Amino acid sequence: MQRALVLVLGWGFGIFGALDLFDDLLQGVLLLALGLYLLSFEQPWVRDRRADLEKRFPSAARALATGEGKLRELHAKVSGTPTSEPPRDGPGGGR
Repeated sequence: MQRALVLVLGWGFGIFGALDLFDDLLQGVLLLALGLYLLSFEQPWVRDRRADLEKRFPSAARALATGEGKLRELHAKVSGTPTSEPPRDGPGGGR
């Protein structure tokens, strides 16, 4: 169920972000990035492309890692899980 939710949200944000690029560029880019981030948990091809982009643009990769750290802290605060847990490889754990 959680995997399906991640896929639906990822594709939804990706599609709406791509459509919103024509209306409001910044908001479209943010929605598209959020969709691709969610899809990277479940879609190997998205994860591979992301790794390629991180190698090509290391400064953007550092900024992304900082943002992901803040999101992990927020998730831990909301869900009540300790932040000392290592990050899982997506919602399904280490598959």
